[in-house]
Amino acid sequence: MHHVGDGTARIDDFADAITLEDVPGEYLFSFDTDGSMTPRTAFEMACKSLSSRFGDLLEQLSEDL
Repeated sequence: MHHVGDGTARIDDFADAITLEDVPGEYLFSFDTDGSMTPRTAFEMACKSLSSRFGDLLEQLSEDL
């Protein structure tokens, strides 16, 4: 976006093009798949993988502490 960055006359036109705001108690994200599985399947597999990894981490921390 060099054509709308600092030092250009267009920066004010795009000042609020992207805004971020906190939504208490919410976390929003998006992801894409390559089409080999549905988004729901990809999400569920990712959750299982993360759960397993965090379980392993918890186990290692419990042993070390």
